[in-house]
Amino acid sequence: MGGQNSTGPVESRFLSPGMAGQALQMGNMLGGTGGPPQLPSDKSADQFAPIVQSMKRDYPLLANIPFTVGKGTGPYQSEVYEPWVKDSPTPGQFHIQLRHYLDQPRSQEDIRKLATGETFHYLGKVDPRTDQPVNKPWYDLKQQVLATMPPHDLENARDRWKEEQAQPQNERRSFDEFLQTSYLDQYIGGTMFPLSNEEEWVQRARNLPRTAPKQAAVIERMRQLLTTGR
Repeated sequence: MGGQNSTGPVESRFLSPGMAGQALQMGNMLGGTGGPPQLPSDKSADQFAPIVQSMKRDYPLLANIPFTVGKGTGPYQSEVYEPWVKDSPTPGQFHIQLRHYLDQPRSQEDIRKLATGETFHYLGKVDPRTDQPVNKPWYDLKQQVLATMPPHDLENARDRWKEEQAQPQNERRSFDEFLQTSYLDQYIGGTMFPLSNEEEWVQRARNLPRTAPKQAAVIERMRQLLTTGR
């Protein structure tokens, strides 16, 4: 379970499989890995309250998790803050902060897809306060996703990690930490909920049962867990 005890915000965006270099370039242009958060206003929270309510209604696995969605400023398309993070805008709660993703008009459906995928960063973590997975069934399935990952996807992940580590302003973390704290959650979210403007992920999700049937079955089991709570 090493590498799970994140103590800061987690950069979060759904990247197309070939966008690693572009992502790092954008991250550098916008100021690196962790600009100061903008506290969510009541208006921001109210704006996304219907989405949060619909997620809790439709996804029983999220029903009892206190979390909020709000606007923020800083690098990246979005960022998430676990309840144990000291500089969280909403201490004690999981918080999803939408940043540059909102620079362009987005549909409510895509915002909900993005926000739902962002919760995977929390469900798949080990809580450093207990040293136990936040949700063990989800965490165990996440490890199965890694175990069934096609070699070319694992190589893409390693290339992205190397590019990240080549940037001096980025925190030092092992490849395993990179996988467990960010990449796998983005990979699962991008496959399960590809956004309408992410054609590469849409095609990948459509082709996965053929190209990686074992992994497709694991991700489908995760979808079932999300939508039924069991």
